[in-house]
Amino acid sequence: YAACWDWFGNTEGGFYKTTNSGLSWKSAETGTNFNDIALSPDFEDDETILLGSMNGKVYMSDNAGDSFDDTGVTLSGDVYVAFDAEYSDNALIYACGDDDDIQVGEVSDTDDVDWDGLEDDTNEDTEYAECTGLVVAGDNALYAIDADAPGLDRLLLHEDDSLWESADDDDLDDPFHLWVTPGTNVLWTIDMDFYGGDPELWVLEDTCSGQVTLDSPPDGYQHDREDVIQLAWNEVRG
Repeated sequence: YAACWDWFGNTEGGFYKTTNSGLSWKSAETGTNFNDIALSPDFEDDETILLGSMNGKVYMSDNAGDSFDDTGVTLSGDVYVAFDAEYSDNALIYACGDDDDIQVGEVSDTDDVDWDGLEDDTNEDTEYAECTGLVVAGDNALYAIDADAPGLDRLLLHEDDSLWESADDDDLDDPFHLWVTPGTNVLWTIDMDFYGGDPELWVLEDTCSGQVTLDSPPDGYQHDREDVIQLAWNEVRG
């Protein structure tokens, strides 16, 4: 599946899909310039696709792209979209435009979407001057990238006392788009460097998004009572 925009008249904007590993493509939805695409984590079962347009709209298909419906949200400019990792249980989706708060939508049984601003547990939201990427990685982490103030924001979903956290890098100039290696918290972006220099591929592994797991001793391990216990700590950096 691919979402395309009209590149100086060389390509008709729309949604395309291939069934032969890219040898040929079928146009399923044309006439609209699309900026981003996301497939449901349970796509093989629910066949659900999200498309973010270049005019502030989010479209959804529940038939593997044969048809799309406007979800009713109005954002600004280029829109990025993402599914919650637990979409099959909570029916939550996310979207962000050029100059908007991140929106969370709850999809009903009739495919109507109830949209609202996404806030953390301090009721703070994050407004982006130029959002250029939005993904959900692992089991619970939502990531967004802002090209106007280059850096990565993270919100741990479905956690108590979850807060927006930022990771800035002075060497990151013009990040464009955000991808995730499936099943991991390894993120990718391209630094376009519009003001000179060559584009660079950046990679980030977020090792601090999940819970700490016990390595030793085994969970449930029983031992004779000790009067003195010594703990050895190792430094962990993320």
